[in-house]
Amino acid sequence: RAPRMVVLATVAVFVLAAGARLYDLNGAGQTWDEDVNWSAGHNQMLNVLELDASTTAWSWNYEHPPVMKYVAGVGALLGDDYAPARALMALMVALACALLVPLGRSLAGLSVGVAAGVVAALTPHLIAHGKVVGHEAMAVMWWSLAMYLAATFWSAPTRPSEDRSAYLIRAIGLGAVIGLAAASRFVGGLAGVAATIVVVGLAPRERRWTFAAWLPALMALAAVVTFYLVWPRMWTAPIETVSSALAKLKKPHSLEPYLGELTNQPGPSYFLVY
Repeated sequence: RAPRMVVLATVAVFVLAAGARLYDLNGAGQTWDEDVNWSAGHNQMLNVLELDASTTAWSWNYEHPPVMKYVAGVGALLGDDYAPARALMALMVALACALLVPLGRSLAGLSVGVAAGVVAALTPHLIAHGKVVGHEAMAVMWWSLAMYLAATFWSAPTRPSEDRSAYLIRAIGLGAVIGLAAASRFVGGLAGVAATIVVVGLAPRERRWTFAAWLPALMALAAVVTFYLVWPRMWTAPIETVSSALAKLKKPHSLEPYLGELTNQPGPSYFLVY
């Protein structure tokens, strides 16, 4: 009975969150860098369809990794305006909200999960940013998925005889999600730090030191391999690709609010807060 209730509640939150974001997709007009993200995504999806992995073909908007732009590109191929791409972003945030239901249930109970999912589904800034062709939607989705996988990492395998292999597969899967998070937005890699803390903190006492010795390394390896595979620019010049992207990202943007003040140089504390 409990799993059925969890599924129903998860679907209900997904529908609520999707409806809140899909309503009036074009109401706000163009926002932020939607034109660049949409156009770069369109370009990259054409590269994929044409099997073109040349560096020049992937040089547009190269300061950001490609996974978010893949989704934006699918939307661009579905229609000439922003609506299809915005709808795909909205559905990703809806999935992130829905994931809070099983995540909350695993930590504190179904009622907590439902409350968390409903609050996230109706939070104004998550609604506003959840339908923009940008990095926000995918960042939220990967973080929610990574935290869910981390929180449920030690749940018993379906078959006790598959104990060790089940945890190996889970570590590789969680690492792949972290790699996709970083390949959507560089700071998404911080999900790996948070996930490692959660997995180690929830590990049974008899497994904790064994796990700390090698499973984080396996997760990190899976993340790096995933990051490498999904970005064709990495295939020929991985170090140059990352360094040139980060160098371009270091250029200061316009002032933004951060902890009560306007700044474009928030300092290292920004990443801890993030």
